[in-house]
Amino acid sequence: MKKWATLLAGSACALSLLSHTAVAQDEELVFMNWGPYINSGILEQFTK
Repeated sequence: MKKWATLLAGSACALSLLSHTAVAQDEELVFMNWGPYINSGILEQFTK
């Protein structure tokens, strides 16, 4: 019985996570620039 309860609880958690990803979201690019390592013009190229 304990095995079934654990399986049911795990399935409920998995389904709740899957339902969250189905929500439509705006597309967004997160760009983290590390100063001297990445040219600052790269971000401008992504926004074109």
